Amino acid sequence: MSRILIPITVAIAIVVLYAPGAYSYHLERKTGPQQASDQNFDVEAATQAYIAKMDPDKRLRADTYYEGGYWLQIFNFLLGAGLAALLLFFKWSVKMRNLAARITKKRPIQTFLYWVQYLLISTIILFPMTLYEGFFREHSYGFSTQSFGSWLGDEAKGLV
Repeated sequence: MSRILIPITVAIAIVVLYAPGAYSYHLERKTGPQQASDQNFDVEAATQAYIAKMDPDKRLRADTYYEGGYWLQIFNFLLGAGLAALLLFFKWSVKMRNLAARITKKRPIQTFLYWVQYLLISTIILFPMTLYEGFFREHSYGFSTQSFGSWLGDEAKGLV
């Protein structure tokens, strides 16, 4: 079985790593009249012209939202790493593995069962941060009009 698994894994890795480069290659390889107009287009000038049209309050609000998003990405990484460290330090990960091993002897199914446990635990533990990011923050910036029940339903669908 491992003789088949290794080539399949390598093939998937090649496709995943090659696909973005192939896509950008085709985007850069334009021909025809579109190419001439693209060479004369100044992206920086167009961006500055658009920003100059924005209301200063709206621009400050947009900057605050996006810069806050960068901090949230760092914080989410730290929370995820902290959760993994807790699972390892308190040996909860071992208990999760042992539970999966008691349910089945097949390794791929054990891995799947461990993943399901990890998904549920991380979803529950990280829910307050998800709630802030996905519901309260979006509402405070006016980017969402979804009710809490509707938002929670969408989050539950994301687990499936």
